[in-house]
Amino acid sequence: MLSWWKAFLDILYPPRCPACKGEVATHGRWCHHCLRHVLSVRELNCADHNLKHLDGCLAVCAYTGSVKRLIHAMKFQRKKKYALSLRRLLEEGRIARRLCEVNLVLPVPLSAQRLRERGYNQVEAVFAKWAKTEKLPWEPQLLLRSKNTLPQWTLTVPERRKNIKDAFFLTR
Repeated sequence: MLSWWKAFLDILYPPRCPACKGEVATHGRWCHHCLRHVLSVRELNCADHNLKHLDGCLAVCAYTGSVKRLIHAMKFQRKKKYALSLRRLLEEGRIARRLCEVNLVLPVPLSAQRLRERGYNQVEAVFAKWAKTEKLPWEPQLLLRSKNTLPQWTLTVPERRKNIKDAFFLTR
């Protein structure tokens, strides 16, 4: 029954590439052309980016073009459906095998007000299912927010650091 329902929905709403809207085999997939242009898995040099509190940083793609559009749609237009397409980038980039020493995966919590406005945490929507599938320890309750902050995108780098100072705490 479920396969018939899925087939019916695919006829009504055919799977489309989130970037170019071309036909793809399943929902959330990227066409080969767009995937080739978007996916660029690379290790960032933490020192070059002044990320002194990180052991490492892995980028799956550049925050430009269609990726930026999907993230903005999730955050500001309540388009949770794009979580699947963003999760597919994690799968296609096969980054889980590069994360063999990861102790846990946790989302940065939203303020209660933003969570009410949005209805979901976009980071959880993208990463929770992926972490479970990849058998990475998902700990959404480990980091909690202790105060509301201004949106980071509106601030300069020094202001961002000040903005999030003491904004989070570990539960254990």
